[in-house]
Amino acid sequence: MCLKKILLLFAILFYVRASIAQQVIDNAAGYAIIESKASTYPKFYREFNQAKKTESKMKRVVFVRGTGSGTPASARPDGSITIDISFIETSVLDFDDNRLIVVLFHEIGHLYYFSIHTIDRNRDENEKFAFEYSLIRTKQLAEKGDCLPLQIGLKFMKRRSEENNLQDAHVRALKKMVTESLFSEYSQYAATCANSTSHNTTNTDNKNSLGNDIHIVNSNGNTMYYDINSPQIREQKGIFLYIVKNNSNAPKLRLCIQYSEPYPIYVTDYLINNTFKIHIDENKLTKTHNATYNSWYDIPADANILNIVKSIISSQNPILKYMGTSGTIDFQIGEKEKSALLNIITKYLSMNNQ
Repeated sequence: MCLKKILLLFAILFYVRASIAQQVIDNAAGYAIIESKASTYPKFYREFNQAKKTESKMKRVVFVRGTGSGTPASARPDGSITIDISFIETSVLDFDDNRLIVVLFHEIGHLYYFSIHTIDRNRDENEKFAFEYSLIRTKQLAEKGDCLPLQIGLKFMKRRSEENNLQDAHVRALKKMVTESLFSEYSQYAATCANSTSHNTTNTDNKNSLGNDIHIVNSNGNTMYYDINSPQIREQKGIFLYIVKNNSNAPKLRLCIQYSEPYPIYVTDYLINNTFKIHIDENKLTKTHNATYNSWYDIPADANILNIVKSIISSQNPILKYMGTSGTIDFQIGEKEKSALLNIITKYLSMNNQ
């Protein structure tokens, strides 16, 4: 039998097996099952219904009925999330109310990845992004007083990272993720987090999801959100994100890189971790000379910028190199700067979910 026929036969067999394993069911029936299990899975019920109302990336929900094994949910670039309703209909081992929330947030994370990376998608990075997004969202729940989804999510991520199935992108992504400082920071928080109503139960404009203050500035009809650990004056080196909100328009995320020294080096490029280079458009670079030579480069945070920020957050000792025609200067990006970047991203995501 020729190779083409063998491949075709495998494809047919796979399709038949998949069809037998999972049967698409009517949406009304799927929603009715979730409704009937509201008292069994109250957290999932709450977050699922909230996501239907507020998640603009979630265009459609597809329900299938499987065997209660395998994948409980999946996401596609068209904005659809497929849910295996058998995980809701019956009690499945290791999939309680808390873990189902983690699964839901994970799939929504995929939708955000798809919207940011319209081309050149990487499977491992996609899974890692989704896991990190689920940590951000469950951390928000922990800040409101419910630590269990975060603790359960971390537990199973760590457990899965110890598997040897390197054919699975989830495993590969987690093996990398658990070695990074971001995972360690969430684990440390979860270890001290107590499930009690003593935790802050409200979100205000002056708090972000990691508990640090957000500095708010109103100017010319715009509201800007900064992390307090970001530079507050121009006479300071640094790299930071901030949010701009104008009336009813969607919030916009921006990146700013500042230079300040007693002498100029006439910066032309920024090099981050000796890997990512940002070439300066002189028309967008602002310069002043007071007691020091200062410049700042303020640009929209597009997909490329977000990849750079992600590299900074996940690196142990990230370096920002100012490259100029008269020399170079290194700036060590510390934990406060990394935390500030993550905090603003978290704030931005929460504003988009409102």
